Amino acid sequence: MYRFFAVAFLMLLWASSTSAGQETLPQANVLMSAPLPDRERVTVLAVSADHLLVSISGPSVLLYFGGSPSAPTLDGLQVWLLKSDGTAVRRLPGVARGFSRSSNNEAARSVGFKFEPVPAADLAAVVVQAHGKLSVHDIAAK
Repeated sequence: MYRFFAVAFLMLLWASSTSAGQETLPQANVLMSAPLPDRERVTVLAVSADHLLVSISGPSVLLYFGGSPSAPTLDGLQVWLLKSDGTAVRRLPGVARGFSRSSNNEAARSVGFKFEPVPAADLAAVVVQAHGKLSVHDIAAK
């Protein structure tokens, strides 16, 4: 289900950044996905040759009962992508915001951070600091 949220986030990001002449949706490759504290989730995506995307999704809520998903707060939120040689991947400017909805009427809001493209085999981990907690998640080579 989290892959659906990641793909829906990409579709929203694509729709907000395409011009009238472009018709192709980027092919995303989910490199890893893991839970974070406070029912949030981190997903690392290889989106295009231009960048990698680290998406932080807020908790999903059922819309049947009038629920409204909240986006993760940017206060104190920091994200690093680490390469296997011990260096960090350079983050690109800006923050992308997304909304996703599943077929079973669950929805979540996300924030995304773009990073310079590097081969997936060179990635070792994603480090996230959120809500005063630091978490490290391995990225398995594919």
